[in-house]
Amino acid sequence: MSPGESRARVCGWVPSAGQVSLSVSVGWGDTTFHATTSLPLTMVLLRQRAEKISSRLRETGFYASKRFMRQRAKRQNLVNICLWGTGRSSTADVESSRHRMAEIREQLSTHEPERIYNMDETGLYFRCLSNRTYISAVSRRRARGSKEMKAKYRVTLVLAVNATGYHRISVAFIGKAAVSLCFKPPRALCPLPLFSQRLVWMDCEVYDKWFNTVPSPAARARTRIPCVLFVDDCGAHCGLKHPQVSIFVLPPKVTSIYQPLDAGITARLKKRYKGRLWDW
Repeated sequence: MSPGESRARVCGWVPSAGQVSLSVSVGWGDTTFHATTSLPLTMVLLRQRAEKISSRLRETGFYASKRFMRQRAKRQNLVNICLWGTGRSSTADVESSRHRMAEIREQLSTHEPERIYNMDETGLYFRCLSNRTYISAVSRRRARGSKEMKAKYRVTLVLAVNATGYHRISVAFIGKAAVSLCFKPPRALCPLPLFSQRLVWMDCEVYDKWFNTVPSPAARARTRIPCVLFVDDCGAHCGLKHPQVSIFVLPPKVTSIYQPLDAGITARLKKRYKGRLWDW
């Protein structure tokens, strides 16, 4: 008998072979299964899995308490984390979209970079303030924030630029009101293209208006040669046709990898906005 078993017998509890197998099954088998199917491995799922294994091993009097599950998870080096983003690796998505991206690259090779445009939308919480600040060390415990740190007033920015970066089409934004109060007469009109949508997001109607009033005239003023516009797989971007513009839709779930505007351009724009907001 091992020293551990001796101490367990003195305390009045000895782990059975089923409970030992249960720890291994819960710690390894379920983790592998849920990692490949992108399902969050919650405490509820762990307890359900433990009870199923217990009934399969014909263990009587077993109860998968939270304390029991936390101890087994700790032994298997499982930690509870807060998920962000899509919650899954993009490796499989990249592999599945490799053929489609090869077709897009081959078709784009016949066009000059000057005539290849990319378009994307992004949300901007224009009233949201930073939740970090510098303060005297003696006052750090009395420091308090403000409601503006969690302000949810949002507009949607619509960005478009060509592959060379020399033709930056005017940024348009989508708001809730048809004409915001700050742009009503006698105040100055909005210097940027403004669209209204009840949910402050891009839909087919707004996309059609934006395409015909912002990028199409700007591209025609620059060249009469047919251009290319590639967008993400948002449902609002599908169905639009133009005789002088070829529209390419990127494969789903890989825009963060293949879309140029997601490669730091949008983040840089928001950073500059925040800097000017502090100056104002």
